[in-house]
Amino acid sequence: MADPPVTTALVVGFGSSLRGDDGLGLAVVGEQGTESFGAGVTTLAVPQLDITLAPVIAESELVIFVDARPDDGGEMVLVRELAPAPRAALGSHTLDGPALLRLTLDCYGRAPLCYLVLPRGVDFGIGTTLSEPAQAAVEAAREVIREIIGRTGAS
Repeated sequence: MADPPVTTALVVGFGSSLRGDDGLGLAVVGEQGTESFGAGVTTLAVPQLDITLAPVIAESELVIFVDARPDDGGEMVLVRELAPAPRAALGSHTLDGPALLRLTLDCYGRAPLCYLVLPRGVDFGIGTTLSEPAQAAVEAAREVIREIIGRTGAS
């Protein structure tokens, strides 16, 4: 079944720029990523997902979260469609994507089409630079995001 056309897209990269490849999500939405996704796409770089994102998510038709994943020997970039969690499991600081979608649905009466894009990282030690494999994963993740946006009509 084809995804419904959307009009507003939001790409949220998150992670820590102080833990090597954990900064992959931030790098994907960095300056070049913002320019490559198209004029109608909003990007945000945040250290973690939290409840303050709910109003922005509620205004979007498509949300793509981008976060690094540890090297598992699999594909360079994995994609998962997310749905709201059955119940919002609110922690004191952070939420995962499904819990944030549930909170958005509960507070604003809607939750957008949502994907989680997971580029592969290999070095999560203390440091401010991405490993060479992670640098390659940045552009691969951007390509996946452009494909999702194009397929859903958000550009």
